[in-house]
Amino acid sequence: MTILSHEIRRGTKSLIIWTAAITALLGMCIALFPQMKDMMGAMSEEFSKMGAFAEQFGAMDAMMGDLGSFYAVEATSMLGLGGSLFAAFCAIDIVSKEQHKKTADFLLTHPVSRTRILTEKLISVIVRIVLFDLIVYGCMTALTVAVGESVPDNFLRLHLVYMFMHIEFAGISFALSAWLSKSGVGFGIGLVMGMFFLQAVANMMDRLDFLNYITPFGYCKGNVIITNGEIEWVKILIGMLICAAAVVSAYIIYPRKDIT
Repeated sequence: MTILSHEIRRGTKSLIIWTAAITALLGMCIALFPQMKDMMGAMSEEFSKMGAFAEQFGAMDAMMGDLGSFYAVEATSMLGLGGSLFAAFCAIDIVSKEQHKKTADFLLTHPVSRTRILTEKLISVIVRIVLFDLIVYGCMTALTVAVGESVPDNFLRLHLVYMFMHIEFAGISFALSAWLSKSGVGFGIGLVMGMFFLQAVANMMDRLDFLNYITPFGYCKGNVIITNGEIEWVKILIGMLICAAAVVSAYIIYPRKDIT
């Protein structure tokens, strides 16, 4: 488990920075909510006039006067988009860096198979993502109580669905890292932003609703989860199958890859 422990130590700084940033942004929203509660009625009326743009941010049907729905709207951009970028960054260079940083020759001279290298690197990515989501959830729950609000119903479900999304992005980025021979940070950013754009397009055009079955953002509808507790398990299952297929492809390609 030397590779696993090394990768976890190596990724600790970025985990701390990303977790602190997302927690701080979401925390400010919760901390400010008691003062903003009286303004929510007027804001809800304005959101209702925003059409497809409101749907994109999960605001159309949200009851903006309660913390749960307010948090769901903010989580879409901060935990959804920000957390997905973190997941992509965790995985997009985890394998390819050994080649473009010229450390593969040293690593592969040790009595360790490429399959084991992939496995330990994949575990390190999953560990960081799970820690990220658990810490954010714990901090947001504690802060909600601290400001005198009740923890929203389905709060845990909302964070669970976002963790599924983060894992899916990490799985796809992990596969890209195994395929690439150079830094893939641009691919990671493009993947997340592209999927975010697909969901925006799907929400604006009914005939393109099928795109919600492709993009991970399609099953992360915070207002629906918070309000009704509804989780779109079919879309999540499709997402996890895409993730699994991507990871399997990494195990097929990387052991046969010419690393020079």
